[in-house]
Amino acid sequence: MMLYRSCRRRPGVAATEMALLAPFLLLLLMGIWEVGRCIMIQNLLDNAAREGARISASGAFFASSNHSAVAGGTITLLPPSTNADSEVQKKVLAYLQASGVTTTGATVNIANAGSSSAAKTWSYTYNASGTTTGGGFDPAVCADQLDRLNVTVTLPYQNVSWSPVGWFISSSATITASASWASVNDLPLNISTTIPSKPIQPTDPLP
Repeated sequence: MMLYRSCRRRPGVAATEMALLAPFLLLLLMGIWEVGRCIMIQNLLDNAAREGARISASGAFFASSNHSAVAGGTITLLPPSTNADSEVQKKVLAYLQASGVTTTGATVNIANAGSSSAAKTWSYTYNASGTTTGGGFDPAVCADQLDRLNVTVTLPYQNVSWSPVGWFISSSATITASASWASVNDLPLNISTTIPSKPIQPTDPLP
């Protein structure tokens, strides 16, 4: 006796299987999509923090609302600085905006930790709404050479999420990136204004 297998099509079964699997496949694809987005934004924040640290190290732009000099008086910088408050932080946010990132709720903190021989606690935070908070002298402009400058950029994840916030990551989650740089401010140069009474001779003692 020969046995025959049924070869009848079962379109209803295939449609049911697809209907059951589709939500899981969609979630998987959206999860992969969101992880890729998160990695891309983290890379952008890392670059922004590094750029902010590099600019801070130059000492050519203000990183606070305090323009007072350590020795007294007010500091006025040469161009390209505009002598505005929190110039470095604004440049960091402008970098993110140029990359297509919404900076609403973002903050940029610049802190001067000083050196091993002279610790400092100068720190200022600027947020995208235009508010500056902190204390101490300007972390960048008033830094001594080789002071450690730390830049931290924080961004609400909901600004950059491509999936409904809360599906994979909390709506209150933030992305943070940090970078450190040693200040390259010039050391003070002291020049004697005393005119020698006679030309220096080879036999004269060293000053």
